[in-house]
Amino acid sequence: MIIQAIDNLVSGRNIVLAGYGREGKALLDWLILHYPNQIFSVADRQELPDASFPQRHHWIGGTDSMSKLSTFDLIIKTPGIPSAQLAYLPSEKITSQTELFLRAYGPQTLGITGTKGKSTTTSLVYHILKTYTDKVVLTGNIGIPPFTVVDQLDPATAVVMELSAHQLELVKHCPHISVLLNLFEEHLDHFSDYNAYQEAKYNIARYHRPGDYLIYPSFDETVGELLKRNSVTGVLLPFGLTKPEGEGIWLEGDNVYLKLPLSDPEVICKGVSRSPLSGSHNRLNIMAAAAVAALYGVGETIISCAVSTFSGLPHRLEFVGIYDGVKFYDDSISTIPEAVIAAVKSLGRVDVLLLGGFDRGISYDKLASFIPGSGVKLILLTGPAGERIQRVLIEAGVNPSRMQFHERFDDMVKMAVKSTVAGDVVLMSPGASSYDQFKNFEERGKRYKEIIKEMADLNLTVN
Repeated sequence: MIIQAIDNLVSGRNIVLAGYGREGKALLDWLILHYPNQIFSVADRQELPDASFPQRHHWIGGTDSMSKLSTFDLIIKTPGIPSAQLAYLPSEKITSQTELFLRAYGPQTLGITGTKGKSTTTSLVYHILKTYTDKVVLTGNIGIPPFTVVDQLDPATAVVMELSAHQLELVKHCPHISVLLNLFEEHLDHFSDYNAYQEAKYNIARYHRPGDYLIYPSFDETVGELLKRNSVTGVLLPFGLTKPEGEGIWLEGDNVYLKLPLSDPEVICKGVSRSPLSGSHNRLNIMAAAAVAALYGVGETIISCAVSTFSGLPHRLEFVGIYDGVKFYDDSISTIPEAVIAAVKSLGRVDVLLLGGFDRGISYDKLASFIPGSGVKLILLTGPAGERIQRVLIEAGVNPSRMQFHERFDDMVKMAVKSTVAGDVVLMSPGASSYDQFKNFEERGKRYKEIIKEMADLNLTVN
């Protein structure tokens, strides 16, 4: 099916896809299927085409491939390509897969972004809506490229879409319902500074139409400042643990309430404490998800039931198991210090904490302030970020004897297992990206669990 809003940009034009990752491959497949007589090009740092690259189409390879795109009519940038590499091109020539998708399907899209919690919240929204209707798809940064679901859509289909800052960077169309969960310092390897990262995130609401909604945290000062310096067309719905003065979403007792303009407050979710998701940060995720579902038209009974049956996603404060009396938790999704702090607080007790990975240059001052009073007995570190975290913690007065640095991730995890006694709690919440030793946080979390189970099977724990 050809979508007119996309056809206006694509048909008959000389187009190149900048980047051939998961999104690039999905978009190229869709374009070839729907425009069989058109030739497309792909630019990627690989010298030779991927084995799946279709014949007839053009490959521009090499580390300088992004500098060879000036002759194209349209450049569709994938999220992994920094915009700085395309700065020599006229901005009107550059777009993204996310922008193409939202141009066509924004009015039926429920979009979720935020530094942390977006995958959990997106998955919970999808879980609730799937309980309510079969007319719903999941897509976006959750690992499902938008153009793999396009041919499943009709005007009645709800699109639940996780959106990263990288995907939002070039967006000029918005979801009908947008959620901005929080903002913390992150991805400074991709964006010029923290402000540029914030502005990219705000694109989820920047181009709202009248009658659209933005759900945002009332307690987040950074988000508040972002809203002050940007105009908002849609309806603003702040969420938090306390009741707002006007419209918004809040938690009262064990129930979530929603108040819309010119309407009385109503309960949209009962029995939040029955959710398997632990921690105050997940209470906030539940509130945002319940509000999205309620705005879409889902009733309280269905929302409450779905929330109580959603057990969360792997590598997000996931309980791995009890081995020789020791509890192990996998929070590999944690890539910033705020996520580490939230994880430790959620568990209430952590004896051994595993930190570190790829260093993106973010500040660890908050973590240094938190650790001394956290009750953590042993801190194990790895990677360039781990080296810097160790220095920051020592400068903050943490006793060096409470810390051990390991060059290899595997050695750090093995030491965590060997250092425990029955009753201990071990948490891997790295507070850093995984790219020093792994291709993504999922691979890191999987390896963490493999080592624990291997050592338990060999009975190598020291008790």
